Amino acid sequence: MKLLEKQGPTKMAKALGLQYNSYLDKLGNPQKFTFAHIFKMADLCDLDPDLIYKVIKNQVEF
Repeated sequence: MKLLEKQGPTKMAKALGLQYNSYLDKLGNPQKFTFAHIFKMADLCDLDPDLIYKVIKNQVEF
């Protein structure tokens, strides 16, 4: 998820309805993204939401 930080973070934050700093916080702590955020990111990036969820799941240590 940290790679997204370099891919137009201001535009993505705005599209998700997040403040820039909140978006960066979520990139560093992807478990904070809601399902609504995941579905919106998937739509914006033309990806399967399951793929984004799996990336988040792999990056988060419980």
